[in-house]
Amino acid sequence: LRAWLDSHGPEERVPQVETIVSATAPLSVHLARRAEQRAGAQLLEIYGCTEAGQVATRRTSQGPEWLPLDGLRVWNAGAQAMVAGGHVEKPTPLADVIEVAADGARFLLHGRSADMVNIAGKRNSLALVGPPGPKEALREEQVGFDVTLRAEGLRGQRARVDLQGSRDGGPF
Repeated sequence: LRAWLDSHGPEERVPQVETIVSATAPLSVHLARRAEQRAGAQLLEIYGCTEAGQVATRRTSQGPEWLPLDGLRVWNAGAQAMVAGGHVEKPTPLADVIEVAADGARFLLHGRSADMVNIAGKRNSLALVGPPGPKEALREEQVGFDVTLRAEGLRGQRARVDLQGSRDGGPF
């Protein structure tokens, strides 16, 4: 999506479309809004996996919450995210960490289970560690930051991770 937008100069019109559908890695709000503005379209993002197929959608420019497809239910069984119903015949584990909203009808996606670390008592995805704001926006605005990870006790045990970093010379 970014490559398509960037293939047209800042003043050049991109082809106008009604709807853009994305089903890759989660998009940043910044990129979704940029695509909608440039193409005059609504951008719909699809969340899914090999084991369950399409699971949920969201209008990324409008917020971070995902809405499961009709007939599907997404929940946590302990630390394991699950999906079932509709086209997913039996409860199926998801490889991601989710936070189900109080109403049970929406959820937030926090990252892959495999890249989760505990930072100050909170689970965080290594993919999301960094300064506030989407990393895609940082790349586009040429803002740099450095993060140093120091982990203690990594021999198959739970590890403590301390983050120290800077953003353009100051703390983030």
